[in-house]
Amino acid sequence: MKYNDYVLKFFVKGGCAVKKCISILMSLILALSSVALFATSASAVEESLTVNATSNITQLFPGSSMKISPDAEKVTVTYWYNVQDYALLNCEFVLKYDEEYLEYDTTAGVNEKPGNNGNVALFIKPAIDDNGDVRGVIYNTNPTSYEGGAIKANYTDLNGSNDCEGKTAFVSVTFKVLKNSGETTVNLDLRTLGFLESDGNNMKPHYLVFQNQLKEDHPVYITDKSYSVAYEGDYDENIVPKAKDENLRIGMNLSLSVNLTTSFFLTAESVGEMTDPTLNINYSDSFSTVNKDLTGTKVTINNVEYYRFIYEGINPQRMHDEYTLTVTASENGIIHYNTDTKSVRNYIYTALQNPQNSKWYRIFTDLLFYGSNCQIYKGYYADDLIKSGLEEEPYACNTDLRAIVTEENTKISNDEVSAKNYYLRTVNDGEFSDVATPQAEYKGVQLVLGNIITMRYYFNIDDPAGKSVRVVRYANNNGEKGTKLKTTYIPANKFEKYSDEYYISFKELSAHQMRDFVYFTVVDSEKNPISNTTRFSVESELAIRRDYYKNSTLSEAQRTATKKLIDLEKTMILYGDAVIEYLNNTN
Repeated sequence: MKYNDYVLKFFVKGGCAVKKCISILMSLILALSSVALFATSASAVEESLTVNATSNITQLFPGSSMKISPDAEKVTVTYWYNVQDYALLNCEFVLKYDEEYLEYDTTAGVNEKPGNNGNVALFIKPAIDDNGDVRGVIYNTNPTSYEGGAIKANYTDLNGSNDCEGKTAFVSVTFKVLKNSGETTVNLDLRTLGFLESDGNNMKPHYLVFQNQLKEDHPVYITDKSYSVAYEGDYDENIVPKAKDENLRIGMNLSLSVNLTTSFFLTAESVGEMTDPTLNINYSDSFSTVNKDLTGTKVTINNVEYYRFIYEGINPQRMHDEYTLTVTASENGIIHYNTDTKSVRNYIYTALQNPQNSKWYRIFTDLLFYGSNCQIYKGYYADDLIKSGLEEEPYACNTDLRAIVTEENTKISNDEVSAKNYYLRTVNDGEFSDVATPQAEYKGVQLVLGNIITMRYYFNIDDPAGKSVRVVRYANNNGEKGTKLKTTYIPANKFEKYSDEYYISFKELSAHQMRDFVYFTVVDSEKNPISNTTRFSVESELAIRRDYYKNSTLSEAQRTATKKLIDLEKTMILYGDAVIEYLNNTN
């Protein structure tokens, strides 16, 4: 395959090398009061059952939630506590549940422990007399004094049960699942909980819970490893608990550069002393799943400390997609988590609802046009374009926004986007002179549009050792070369091989630089040119595409495909122009 002047390629999964791109609008981002750092969107509805395990004594049994798979037949709820050097004296509780969702499992062997006679809801090992009979435990799995599902139980052992030192399953009940979607709660209403402390030959009683209240002056040491948890199947002593933590709120910022860079934030205060903060990003169609360890990512913004992850995994046509974010952190064996659903589209549309953001209407609008034309080109949900919502309430009633949408639509449909920066395959203008005996030969330039815009420069060379490709960028001065902005050298260890050719990837353009000139030259170890110089820009690609479209020998299919690319490139340029306009009028 040869790469000529007309090559433009889109990668859905390619072109995703991670780099820290330039955020050209950070002041914009931090000023979006309507979006702020914590814009949220509605979560997708899933056909699964969520079981909440709660208690009236949250200090002892922090609540947790667990999604149960749609085909689950059983769910177990276990309440663990963790005390040291104490024996259980007595307890009284009522475990309540919703009979519409769950049914107490009376199957032999399910809610029992070895040596027990009958189904015992209380999971502690009761005292067994010489005849093997259970003593000390009284339970009722269907008390008439309570509406709905309930299990009432109490336990007394004047000698103290020795089964409660360290992490102990206090109550564990397995239910049959009757309804596999929605949300239900199992709640442990703990009335009394007393322990015995050994003091030589004496046993001192201490009440941790009395008359449904946690006694603040109790001497019993409780660790943070106490928790409640729901999970599929029968009792599992190795279950890893998860606790939903609403404090772990996930914030989002959008850096409006060419590379759709999204920053996700988590306040350091919400993590506190918890460890291993991690962010998971998951697209619903499994396009991309990212697990990011947030340890060591702290930044301070406006005197607030955050964990931050800069994510560059969103291709332009996927601005429409929603993705699920899950943040987790560990605390003494308990995984605290929270989930949210985000998208670039929802972020922008939230911002557009606030008239205070009017100075950014054009940028947001052009970004939505750019993403929509990417959808059309890729055939990716082309019947549900990102920009379609601009024609609906509450946006259509916004006079300023509606005027911008109409103007940009006209520019695209009437071909009013200028393209003066014509492609020059070989530059010989005094500064970049022809090389008499070139050792490297230009073979083509490829524009790769993914989540990062990349220019690939292809060339032939016999021996790349010690060589580099010099990339010089100049500002576009109304179609003429302006100020030199930056020079970059890409060494031979960054060269990539395709067939019998080499290529380098240049990924340093931001949104306001799509009209800028980029010059490619192969140089030796002394940085002397050993090839002629090639010039390229995103704007020149648009000019070439238009010329190609005018070719009367093209088939109808070729013309249709080319027109899609022209519209896409125009929206890219319009977006870049909107950013230039913003920067020219903003300190």
